[in-house]
Amino acid sequence: MSSPENSGSGMQRVGSREKRLDTNSTNPLYTPGGSQNNELRTIQITTPEATRNSGGSLDGSDCKTDSTRILQVAFEDHEDPKTGVLTKRRSTRYYEIANEQSEPSFTTFRKFVDRTYRDFRSMDSNDAAWHMLGVLLPSYKWLSTYAIKDNLQADVIAGLTVGVMIIPQSMAYALVAGLPTIYGLYSSVMPVIFYALFGSSRQLAVGPVALVSLLVEASLSGMGLDNKEDEGLWVKYAITLAFLAGIFQVFMGMCRLGFVVSFLSHSVISGFTSGAAITIGLTQMKYLLGYKIDKSHHLNVTLKSMFENIDKFQWRPFVMGSVWLMMLLTFKRLGKTRPKFKHLRALGPLIIVAISTLLMYIFKWNEEDKGNIDVVGHIEAGFPPINTEFSFDQFGQLVSSAIVISFVGFMESIAIAKTLAAKNKYSIDANQELVGLGIANVVGSVFSAYPITGSFSRSAVNNDTGART
Repeated sequence: MSSPENSGSGMQRVGSREKRLDTNSTNPLYTPGGSQNNELRTIQITTPEATRNSGGSLDGSDCKTDSTRILQVAFEDHEDPKTGVLTKRRSTRYYEIANEQSEPSFTTFRKFVDRTYRDFRSMDSNDAAWHMLGVLLPSYKWLSTYAIKDNLQADVIAGLTVGVMIIPQSMAYALVAGLPTIYGLYSSVMPVIFYALFGSSRQLAVGPVALVSLLVEASLSGMGLDNKEDEGLWVKYAITLAFLAGIFQVFMGMCRLGFVVSFLSHSVISGFTSGAAITIGLTQMKYLLGYKIDKSHHLNVTLKSMFENIDKFQWRPFVMGSVWLMMLLTFKRLGKTRPKFKHLRALGPLIIVAISTLLMYIFKWNEEDKGNIDVVGHIEAGFPPINTEFSFDQFGQLVSSAIVISFVGFMESIAIAKTLAAKNKYSIDANQELVGLGIANVVGSVFSAYPITGSFSRSAVNNDTGART
């Protein structure tokens, strides 16, 4: 790593903007023989255009790049020889905390491989081995410097909180995808573990989410399947979608295509998310109203079916659903506004599931003469079963759906990851995020999971409860 140019009182860089982030860094800058009267500061340097003097780009791809570097710099005491006044001056010694460089739009996979190979050849054998380990397994970077005393307690609390939160959520999202609830739980185990190993975000919580679950349901119902009559084929296709989406995400990450997310406008994302929320709400109305509503990709058809069958309305499911919904919103509100109730935000769904399950067990409201309220039913015990039978007989339709799912999943995940990274002052590698999500989906499909991505709500709770890694 070459040192930034220094002149006079500190670093100077043509065409760059410097922003001071904090003045009380807790990570000491080790410099043998250095002055003890130092002040350590963390600064961010953003370089809008970085080009070589010879006319090409830094990586040889003949295009411009943006880069952001976070450095810890030592400010040493300097005595003016004439006046004897002590002042702080930026020294030539610094420690690079993070380096985020956006990938140029014309960078090809071959040039990336060539650049990596040159860097690899320039190292000695020991450094090269550790470098390759860090590239292949990003979690090595934080595992090798993990401070158990400072981080373990916070990570355990955050992990347990999100783990409790994901149980009812994953079961509900599986229903949105048209799958048995057990597959939501299956999708919350192995993908989470493998994303932790290969992803670059420290606070992102992955697993089943509403938007991707809706896309899975829409994709499979668009193939003419019924999740009740064709349950076995529906499950097999959903797992195959996870496998294909994961393969596509890994391919995009290896080809350094993470920059494509910058072309998505906020208005498109907002509209897409709002539309999905309305659609998901309508698909769940049948459980709240207590009667069947015809499924359709057209909003007017769904609303027409809802009002045409209003004579079949059952008040017991409506009352129970409305009460639990109000309680859930109350818990969420209290968790956000009252610090002493902050854990209700994560524990609220599980508390409601526990209370409703107990009431159903005591009063038997699921029986026909006592209310006939639908229940989830038996959930099999044990670890996710290994699945090696993927179905490709509808390959064309599955591939097109998998591409959409992989893009939407990545879009949602990277938006959350970048927001949390900015709050915690570290950088996110979009390409590594693609690889991490892809591996999580591929491995998850082997363990009977359907497509997963980063969750807004669980990631926010994970960060709020103090997750460090």
